[in-house]
Amino acid sequence: MNVYDGYKKICESGLVIGSWGNVSFRSDTKKDLVTITPSGVPVQDLGWGDLVTVDMSNKEKYQIESEYKPSVDTDIHLEIYKGFDGVTSVVHTHSEYATIFSQSKLPIPCVGTTHSDYFYGEIPVVNDLTKNEIDNDFEKNSGKSIVNFFKENKINPLHMKAALLPSHGPVVWGESIIDAVENAIVLEHVAKLAYRTCILTDVKMDTNLIDKHFFRKHGENSYYGQ
Repeated sequence: MNVYDGYKKICESGLVIGSWGNVSFRSDTKKDLVTITPSGVPVQDLGWGDLVTVDMSNKEKYQIESEYKPSVDTDIHLEIYKGFDGVTSVVHTHSEYATIFSQSKLPIPCVGTTHSDYFYGEIPVVNDLTKNEIDNDFEKNSGKSIVNFFKENKINPLHMKAALLPSHGPVVWGESIIDAVENAIVLEHVAKLAYRTCILTDVKMDTNLIDKHFFRKHGENSYYGQ
């Protein structure tokens, strides 16, 4: 899967309305290059040649000719790549239920094994930005807020491949484009399940069950799949 196909997939999955979403990929061979969807272009108007490749150290330095500017959220993606080893793809959407949690400034609780198959524990909402952080380098500071929150709270970004930006929306990542896109789709589903479950009851999932379901699928002792 490439960036173009990944963007089409999240749009077809109902995670993006208009151009409220972006997908990027960090080159396997040239680690300083990131390919990302352009700013403000809906999927029906997007072609493969419209993707923009930028330099990690200078997002104004385009590596491939494009009539478009890179996504306005490019700096969010770049900060994730700089801060989290092993991440090669980032997806940002404003999907409905995950964004409800973001706007409510609430983490998405882990209330079932559907969630813990993909995310190890509750999906965190990171800290609000200060006025200065909003006024100066808003997107860059948004990305940094995710990285800083994970480091301060000792969260493994390869065990928790998602975070919520308060009053904004979800940012999801992966070790491939397929991984990141799948995580974005699953995130919206588990957000919906959590929202509806919490309407019925205030439930907490057994931590032993969380551990079992996550680590049977992830890590050196996993035994899920072929």
